[in-house]
Order: sequence, then structure tokens, then C-alpha cells
Amino acid sequence: VDIYIVDSGVNVDHKEFQGRARWGFVAPGYGRQDKLGHGTHVAGLAAGKTYGVAKGANIIAVKVMGDGGAGAASDIIAGIDWAITQAVKARKASKRRSVINLSLSGPAHPGLDKMVLAALKKNIPVAIAAGNTGDNARAYSPGRVGPALTAGAIDKKYTYWHMSARGGGVDLLAPGVDVLSTWITSNVATTTLSGSSMSSPQVAGLIAYHLSLYPLLSVKRINKRLKRKATKGLIKNYP
Repeated sequence: VDIYIVDSGVNVDHKEFQGRARWGFVAPGYGRQDKLGHGTHVAGLAAGKTYGVAKGANIIAVKVMGDGGAGAASDIIAGIDWAITQAVKARKASKRRSVINLSLSGPAHPGLDKMVLAALKKNIPVAIAAGNTGDNARAYSPGRVGPALTAGAIDKKYTYWHMSARGGGVDLLAPGVDVLSTWITSNVATTTLSGSSMSSPQVAGLIAYHLSLYPLLSVKRINKRLKRKATKGLIKNYP
């Protein structure tokens, strides 16, 4: 299974990735390097050897964000479009399935939402961070796209993180406070970060794991499966 990390890039040489990470799309004006660290941390949670959920999945870096963490909507849309094309080719060539992770959030943007829907229509699951605004997740793109899986953040005590977006637009909850994962200062470096950006790749990794077991699952069926298997009633302060 391939996981497309649409983010700030990935330190593909990190030991945690065991040679399973590679570069894909790079938006114009950027280089093949993750100087921010966000994408590398996210990739480690999706598929790193120690911290990842899908420890055997391939990681494909889709760089759409700069060193400061910002990215143009047009670049994000282009990156997702590229990932869709590659995922469809991989499925046709070798029946290999793919997942797209979007640990990013911004103002409502119909064009971005439309591109996420395009991925879902091609039977490519998409995991999305709810955002770190503390308010309604349905106010932000691309997390407001209903057929995708939008993840909110909880801490180690199963408490909903106060900065995580919330409401009916959040589908699943995963750890997102002081989460340890891969980093960029060396090929063995780690660090802790907080945010729904850390929750989303864990969902992406779980999707990838299920696809490795059941490669014929549709987006609708895998979303339903994950929601059904999620533990209910643990989060005492969920709004």
C-alpha cells in the first residue's frame, strides 16, 4: 500500500522508513527537502518502523508547503491531483492500493474540496486533519468533506484536545498531543509535536493496514469499517 503524504516534504532517508520512502510531486519553487519537519513527523506516524501504524507501507512525499508551514491552495490541489493519477496507475499496473493523507487545514475552499472528492470517487481513501482552531471542523477545508475521514486530536488520558476542531465533521479521534515521531535534524532524529496533524496520519496508517488485508475494499466500506471498530465512550469531554 502507498501512502501519499501531502505536506512539507519528507526526510526520505530517515532510518525509520527503511528505504520505503521516496519523493513524488514537488510544487514549483520548492526543493526536495523537508526543512519544516512537519511532513517527516507525519510520515513517521503513518508508516515508520517504530512510531507508524502501517509499518510496511510505502511513503510518497508530495511537497506542497514551504519552510514556514504555509502552502498555496493551488499547489495543494495540484499535489492531490498528481497523487490521484499515480494511485490509479499503481492500481491498474499491480493492483496496489493507495491512501492520501492531508495533515493541513484552512478556510473553506470549494476547489480543494472538489479535488478531495475526486480522489474519493477514484476509490482512494483520504485521511484529513480536523484542524487546530478549537471550533467547528465543518468550517474548514478540506476537513469538511463528508466522505473523507477527518481526525480530531486526543491526549494520552483520552481527553479531547482543546485546540482540536470539533463537531459533527470529525469522524475519528486519535492521539495528537505530545506525539513522538521522526524528525529532520538527522536520519535517526525524533521529536514530539501536537495537533490534529498528528492524528490524521494514524488514521491513514490504519486505512493502509486494512487495505493490505482487504485490498478490494471500497472507500465507503473501509470508512464504515473503521468507524464501526473504533472504541466508543472513552472521551469524556467530547463536545
